Amino acid sequence: MKNEKIPFFFHGILKGRYEEEESAELFGYELFERGFNTFKKKEGASIVGTLAMVPIEDVPELDTIEGFPNYYVRIKKPVVIASGDTIIAWVYQQAQDWMVDQVGNMLSDSQKLS
Repeated sequence: MKNEKIPFFFHGILKGRYEEEESAELFGYELFERGFNTFKKKEGASIVGTLAMVPIEDVPELDTIEGFPNYYVRIKKPVVIASGDTIIAWVYQQAQDWMVDQVGNMLSDSQKLS
């Protein structure tokens, strides 16, 4: 699959790595720092970053930079670009924040069943 590119949303040190990045926004999350940039769920918040179409052969290098899978996880999230279109993109989130989000989702779902 040479020359295949996949969408990535960058909000930290990877921003500006690729020539053709465009402004994008991830809604429902807030950015904060715990040693490095990460994000957590917060209603009404958003994170402005960039969307890049990344050559698939670059992904292992990005994973190494981000400490995937031990420190950061790579997950898919919908981001909105300037045209208003929504793109499902890969984004790195600190693993512990991802786990907190998952527990929050489970608790929210169980409350809906009650």
